[in-house]
Amino acid sequence: SGADVVTTCSYQANVDNLQAHLGVSVSEAERLITRSCQAAFAAREHCKRPGVLVAGSVGPYGAAQADLSEYTGAYGDSKSVEELVEWHRPRVRCLISAGCDVLAFETIPAAREATALVRLLREFPAARAWLSFSISRDAPHCTAKGEPLAEAVRECLGADASGQVFAVGVNCCPPQSVEVVLRAMGSIRVPFVVYPNSGEVYTPSGWVPGKSETCRPLSAYVPDWIRLGAEWVGGCCRTGPGDIADVAKVVKLAVA
Repeated sequence: SGADVVTTCSYQANVDNLQAHLGVSVSEAERLITRSCQAAFAAREHCKRPGVLVAGSVGPYGAAQADLSEYTGAYGDSKSVEELVEWHRPRVRCLISAGCDVLAFETIPAAREATALVRLLREFPAARAWLSFSISRDAPHCTAKGEPLAEAVRECLGADASGQVFAVGVNCCPPQSVEVVLRAMGSIRVPFVVYPNSGEVYTPSGWVPGKSETCRPLSAYVPDWIRLGAEWVGGCCRTGPGDIADVAKVVKLAVA
């Protein structure tokens, strides 16, 4: 597809969940998380593109609950920063130990969880990560929990004294919302990462068309995103290899 970054299939993987649903030991659960990295490494080798980065996917607490709360941040007030650090630590440790090039803290719905991840990252001084939020569909300038996105980003960057977070942004949102997000974060001097979904909405019964869905291809939005500071651009749910190939072509033309 022309992708320069691939993510591991560890977005919903967590030691607790793997133990509960598969009946495995802690060590076996950790081995399964490590295998997600090995699969990505194998794909990179198969495609003979050694420069491709492997990003260890770290989804939010809500994603592992399978209740759509990664899109609402409903647990944001019930979990402390310390509890979230403890919950995320085993997976992050596994991904780093397995040799992922970077970490992808993604679809994070609330500032508190983002802060917890930045704090956890400090335990691994050599690691680098991007931090990507899920946002409110009705107010794209806010996190999914409803907090001003720019304030949440500044709070996290303020906690990142060593500069381990190399990009911030959003994912799994309608592509039509990305420009609003980038304008809201325009005064923040850090590279932006954006990888929206197809514009559809995930519900308990599956994916359904979004209210603002159009037939405009993902790649058509990319020049404006780059102009507004996006340096890492891709696609999330319901986007495929063809979409990424088209995005890659546009990016190469834009930066040529």
